[in-house]
Amino acid sequence: MTKKFRHTRGHMKHNKLFLFFALFTGLSFLGLLLYIPQIYAPFQSGRVLFLCAVVELLLPFYLFFLLHYKQLRPKMSEWVVVLLLLFCVAQVVSLVMGDDLYHSLWGRVQRMGGFFLYTHFVLLFFYLLLIFKAGKKWGLRIV
Repeated sequence: MTKKFRHTRGHMKHNKLFLFFALFTGLSFLGLLLYIPQIYAPFQSGRVLFLCAVVELLLPFYLFFLLHYKQLRPKMSEWVVVLLLLFCVAQVVSLVMGDDLYHSLWGRVQRMGGFFLYTHFVLLFFYLLLIFKAGKKWGLRIV
């Protein structure tokens, strides 16, 4: 077997990079414990900013794994993925057709739920899906 396709033999060639990706994905959940009294809305803003920062920093790693490991890509045959993508389409339609485009995109401080935040939650879902698929595929201990 050629060196290019060596990673398909049942093990992961980039396991340290995958461990980094998995640990920092788990770190995003520690943002729930954040409280930053120096900012406006300290119970919400710090948590959202931390989650968005971690998700955005992990995006290149996620794309790397999608390109190098085709078996870890989300399949359109999985009904949860299809429903989540339909929800994203509904969010985009709601964003475009809404009264206030600015608040539909970014959300409000009281609710913290705009399209920007929802896309981060969707990305986090796909990160977790990749982690658990890799754990099942290569027998890695995730939890």
